[in-house]
Amino acid sequence: MGLQLSFFYKDISELLSTEVIETYNSAEYWRFTNVDFGGVYGMTLSIFQQNFSNISSSLNYTLQFAEGNSSDQRETTNRAAAGQDPRPKYVPFNWDQRHTLNLTAVYSIPDNFSVSTIFKFGSGQPYTPIIGSGFGADQDPNSGRKETYFLIDLRGEKYFNLDIVNLSMFLRVFNLLNTNFVNGFVFANTGSPDYSLYPETVRAQLYDPSRFYEPRRIEFGISLFGYC
Repeated sequence: MGLQLSFFYKDISELLSTEVIETYNSAEYWRFTNVDFGGVYGMTLSIFQQNFSNISSSLNYTLQFAEGNSSDQRETTNRAAAGQDPRPKYVPFNWDQRHTLNLTAVYSIPDNFSVSTIFKFGSGQPYTPIIGSGFGADQDPNSGRKETYFLIDLRGEKYFNLDIVNLSMFLRVFNLLNTNFVNGFVFANTGSPDYSLYPETVRAQLYDPSRFYEPRRIEFGISLFGYC
């Protein structure tokens, strides 16, 4: 068995953003430039075990904090155009994921069969919620969190040693639990990908299946290995 604990930190600078340029006659325009900043830090704990009664397994857990002054390069422009404070402060990046857990397990008998599984858990990434309309409807950027998710993939394989060829039959199941959402798009007024408070205004998005994760997929196949 083995155990590994790692700590990490990364300072990020010169992320793409926008700035206001004012001309001699007080006209204003916007241009892209590298001024945004942020940082990522956390830890990863890994445990792995090999060849114990034909069983091998590993587990790794990551705790991460990813923050910066903006996730969207147009956020400064949009807030200034709306007469709002550009908010030059740290907020979670939209790809920040606080907890990530991966577990793999394999049971195999050489030249006979093998069964393996991958279990994945992840906490929700941030989104910016909207409550109602008018003054005070906008919340802090990325102050909401999407739902957590679980994913399980399975694979089984049976081996056959024939006189002229080696043959194996395999079965693979992706997304066993048929999880339909993994940190994808959500409606800002509900925090859900399934419905909006104003469905008539987002009908095209409600008909778009790409906001959901790939559904359960089952594959069956045969592999052949000939002798040279």
